[in-house]
Amino acid sequence: MNKKRKKIIITLIILAILIIPFTGITLAAKGPAFFLSLSRIAGDGKHFGHLFIFGNFVIIFILLSVYYLYKYYKLGNKKIMILFLIACSLLEATVLTPYIPKENIMISKIHNLFAYVSISLLVISLFGLIFTIPNFSRRVFVYTSISFVFIVVICLTIFILTGNPSSFFELTLITLLINLILFIIIMLHHNETNKINGTLAVRY
Repeated sequence: MNKKRKKIIITLIILAILIIPFTGITLAAKGPAFFLSLSRIAGDGKHFGHLFIFGNFVIIFILLSVYYLYKYYKLGNKKIMILFLIACSLLEATVLTPYIPKENIMISKIHNLFAYVSISLLVISLFGLIFTIPNFSRRVFVYTSISFVFIVVICLTIFILTGNPSSFFELTLITLLINLILFIIIMLHHNETNKINGTLAVRY
């Protein structure tokens, strides 16, 4: 593995395991995490910068990981890459659009629209990316699919129990999804290494 690939992987690991969870948890801790969303907590204006930093760390992780998977493993296609770019653009718009229902209902509705569409596109794009994994490794595809199902079940359970898109729900969803992407990268790297070393004789 060349130095560029190592730097990208190290950066992704630091973002997924340390920086994103830390910035997200510290933001959620500034409000009742089980009752208010991250946007609602930042809606008072005092924590807008915190939300902006958190959101952009997530966007950087997504763009960097998708670039890595497409460049080095040829996962996905141009349509999926475009969906990821649109989703990240809308996620940035979500972060920049304040959620202030008491002061401006219209702005808040636009924020919600950006949020729902961006998250939906991210999940769809990730789903499409996952279904191109068998082209490289069926084993990684199976593990990834099982993990994806667990994430859906966990997030749905949390949403049903809390009854609203709380900070706890948002952080769980975001953290699990970015760690799933990191898991895919690590599994593919391990699979690639085994092929190079001759310990994986079949395309499995």
